[in-house]
Amino acid sequence: VHIMSGKRQHHFDDPDVPIQEQGGIFEKVSIGEDTWIGNNALIMANVGKKCVIGAGSVVSKDIGDFSIVTGNPAKVIRKRRE
Repeated sequence: VHIMSGKRQHHFDDPDVPIQEQGGIFEKVSIGEDTWIGNNALIMANVGKKCVIGAGSVVSKDIGDFSIVTGNPAKVIRKRRE
C-alpha cells in the first residue's frame, strides 16, 4: 500500500519554471476507521470510514463512508450499507 504524503503536492502550471520551484500545497490524506486497503493500492485522496479498497486500486478522489472501490482510477462499485 502506498499512501501519498499529501494531495496536490506540486504546482506545474508554468512550463518556464522548473516544477520543483513552483511550490505546492500540502493537504493531509485521511483514512477512516475500520477501512481495509488491499495490496499495492495507491491512496492519493481521503478515504471514509468502513471502506474496502481493492488491491491495486488508485484512489485519486475522496471516497465516502462505507464505499467499496476498485480500479484505476478507483470507482465505487457498491456500498457496504445498501
